[in-house]
Amino acid sequence: MKNAGMSENPKKKNTKAEVNGVAKRPKRSKAWVVAVAVIVLIALVIAAVTLSKRSASGDSETRSAEESIMTDRTEAEASPEQTTVEPELQKTEQELLNDIKAFADKNIVEYECDDFNGDGSKEMFAIVGDGYAGSAMVFADHKGCGYVSDDLGLSGDNDDCLSVETVNGRAFLLFNTTMGNASRCGILSVFDDGYRVLTLNISVSQGDGFLAENGRLTKFDDYTLCVTVDRYNSTTFGDDRTGPGHTWIPYYFYWDENSAAFREYGGIDVTEESFANVKGSADILDFISGNGYEIREIFYRENGVVNLNVYKDGFDDPSARENYIITLLYDGRKQCFVTVDKERFSVVPDMPEGEVLLIPGLCEKQISTSADHPEKFPDLKEWYLNDADV
Repeated sequence: MKNAGMSENPKKKNTKAEVNGVAKRPKRSKAWVVAVAVIVLIALVIAAVTLSKRSASGDSETRSAEESIMTDRTEAEASPEQTTVEPELQKTEQELLNDIKAFADKNIVEYECDDFNGDGSKEMFAIVGDGYAGSAMVFADHKGCGYVSDDLGLSGDNDDCLSVETVNGRAFLLFNTTMGNASRCGILSVFDDGYRVLTLNISVSQGDGFLAENGRLTKFDDYTLCVTVDRYNSTTFGDDRTGPGHTWIPYYFYWDENSAAFREYGGIDVTEESFANVKGSADILDFISGNGYEIREIFYRENGVVNLNVYKDGFDDPSARENYIITLLYDGRKQCFVTVDKERFSVVPDMPEGEVLLIPGLCEKQISTSADHPEKFPDLKEWYLNDADV
């Protein structure tokens, strides 16, 4: 209720905060000033700590980068010292021959000398004895000599068993021997920890000895080692894959430096339709049909090799098949098939002349337990897409 004795609009009285109509700012308390000062001080401390951490982090990253550079430089400088033999320790070929003669106290029948592991010093493998029969094999390097095998089990009809070939950039000693009407072979190379006997893991190897691989080794190209395996399948019956008639079938391997092992170029099935779509196939198909052959199967391998197993019906037995293999190469740069020169199959006997090479026998997709297969036709290993001489 309003008071009737008072004005409805009383005039506001002047206060201490107002002088001559002007408002004065109220005085801040000391506590408020202290609080502001504390907040500012805390902010300054936080900023200083943050700046210090950033500086320390930057110094740490700089030191880490510098240490990394120094580590890389140290490793790069130390690497040659770890893999290169000092010049004063390196042996000449004649010195290695002398070392082996003194070690074995036997005649040197045959030897090969090379820098197998690229350490700047030569190594030597030598067959020692009075001849190939009853002979042994010795390895020698700048560290000394030792027996690879004290009895190679060779017969007297062997000759020129050793050769050195470079495949995928590494040097290998190929050891080929004659065992009656068959062949045995072995592979060796030298690594930082010494020599190693290598294997192709062929499923038809004979025994566990040093020369256990069944076949003969040759170099197919810079990226392929070829082993020619003897079989009996020049004539088969029905769907059988073995039968009478001695054959020599080539298979292909490459060196995988990462796993320090040989891997087979395994085959995949190719349809006649896919084969016919590639340039160069028409002449081959005309040759096959024009000479009375039938295609049994086609295999493709990642080194570009195409194997066509073809056959004719036997003359005396309708169920008999006379088997042959036609081998071609797929040229990835030209994207076409090319024929293979006869020199690459010089270890295969009785091979007919002509541009289309017919090898008696049946080819398999793979013969080893360690094979790689192309994902599709016609994939090629990366090195064949660069500068392979195929």
